[in-house]
Amino acid sequence: MNDNNTAYDASSALIFNISTPSLNLRAAPKISSKHRDLSLNLDLHAVVGILGDSGAGKTSLLKRMAGLSKAETQLRLSGISLDGLSTQQNPCVYLGSDAPLFEHLSLQANLDLVFAQSIWRAKTSAKLRQKYGFDDCEPITMDEVVKLCEVEHLLRSPCHILSGGEKQRGLLARALLSAKPILLLDEAFSAMDWALRHRIYKQLRQICQTGQRAIVMVSHSHRELALMSDTLVQIQDGEIVEHGSTSAALAQMQNGSVNGFSALELSFIAQDTRNHLSKFCLKGTNTPVYARFTEDAHITHRLLLEAQSIVIARQGDLRSSMLNCLPVTLRNIEQVDNRAVLTVDAQGQSIIAQISLKSLSDMQLAPQQALYAYFKAL
Repeated sequence: MNDNNTAYDASSALIFNISTPSLNLRAAPKISSKHRDLSLNLDLHAVVGILGDSGAGKTSLLKRMAGLSKAETQLRLSGISLDGLSTQQNPCVYLGSDAPLFEHLSLQANLDLVFAQSIWRAKTSAKLRQKYGFDDCEPITMDEVVKLCEVEHLLRSPCHILSGGEKQRGLLARALLSAKPILLLDEAFSAMDWALRHRIYKQLRQICQTGQRAIVMVSHSHRELALMSDTLVQIQDGEIVEHGSTSAALAQMQNGSVNGFSALELSFIAQDTRNHLSKFCLKGTNTPVYARFTEDAHITHRLLLEAQSIVIARQGDLRSSMLNCLPVTLRNIEQVDNRAVLTVDAQGQSIIAQISLKSLSDMQLAPQQALYAYFKAL
């Protein structure tokens, strides 16, 4: 993990550096002798997801990064120490599920306060962003934030009458308006319905991918992290037990799970308006994948597939209503609760499928076999 340009005390609990830009963490989630140090090197042009049991120290880690808690740690960004900075000067903004708004004010007034007071929006902020390696992180406008968070109809409402999900959208808007380059999300969407979450995820991922923001998010939900994150880190008993691309890490975490699912990375090709479908390809390949039509399909897309919805076959020319057929290689077989859970590789991406033990026996499946994975577009 050591960077030739970054020196640190091996006893330190936290170091993070995005000069490449990359994120280096060396952290004890809790200041306790039973926890080992954690070391990561993460690409911050992608969304980083952190997963772990309650009490693993995920929230403590994010709050330390944002300068909201003190610990015997070192915190560095682009080789520059962040220790001793005020929360206003810290380039990280922390957003938890229960952060407060000024209840006696309207949502618009809450947003106006941070819009006017954040030093990251000031005329001198360009030098500040350049100092930490975020030259392209231009502040988002009020109109852009209001649209992204879908709060236009709530702006005149006093915050004390807002629902939990509405408050979370207001808090996200406030965090984005701070114009800080690193957004730390801690169960920040827990009160929102899934359709709304999905829309906001896509917009946040687009912001991150264009270099305007870096995002680190904590969640207990595998599905939420599958939709949002590019890199996934699992912390257990103070150790990193899994770390890699979201697709590969999820497959490893869910190996043998009868309720598993997969996250396929897709790249947009075209809209098939006649059939009300969106056409993609597996990311980095020419293999076509069809999915339900969405207006914003041009944004890099991730498709979640339930394990029980995948059909495994030996032939790739089955005439059926399933539009999608991917050539795969069988990597692993687990027998769980009278079912077989298969992990297959689809040109570098992992897919989990669930079949009956009879199918496993009749097809005489074994690792390394070339097979086909079918699934519906809708």
